[in-house]
Amino acid sequence: MGMGTYRPYENRNLGLQCGMHQVRNERNRTQLRSQLCPERVEIGRIFDLLDYDDQTSFGIIDLNRRPPRSPYDNRVGGLTGLARMIDKGRALCTDTLGSYWFGDKSGNDRSVLGFLHLTAEEFLAGLEKNDTDDAIVAWLGSRLGKPQHVIEQFNRDVQNQGPRNQE
Repeated sequence: MGMGTYRPYENRNLGLQCGMHQVRNERNRTQLRSQLCPERVEIGRIFDLLDYDDQTSFGIIDLNRRPPRSPYDNRVGGLTGLARMIDKGRALCTDTLGSYWFGDKSGNDRSVLGFLHLTAEEFLAGLEKNDTDDAIVAWLGSRLGKPQHVIEQFNRDVQNQGPRNQE
């Protein structure tokens, strides 16, 4: 073969370097996630980290690009579904709800709103005034201050609910 002729797989170091680069990027992403948002285990790609940065820096939650938090997540206020409803409410406020349902159109949201004795409109007004999950929890205050056994029962009920037969 003459000079300049392409020989695939000739340079084994290149593959190794690419592999090491990939490992290094994986370590960097994992390290960044553990520093920036250790509680957000659903963040698995660098693009998810970029979305998280948009969310925390600018309050943008785009559910056309990524899903809301899990319906089983109870890390916000100890209430199952509250974190997801916050994500969907913020997305609705910025017209980025995508194909998700919010408020009375969503069974889980109806359950959470009922437990909190709020309407969807009242909840959205609270989101407008409170920028963070912690601020929302503080705003909800006594609505979340129910006895622990009541909250635990609600969480079990929500986690076990499924589609209902209309018959």
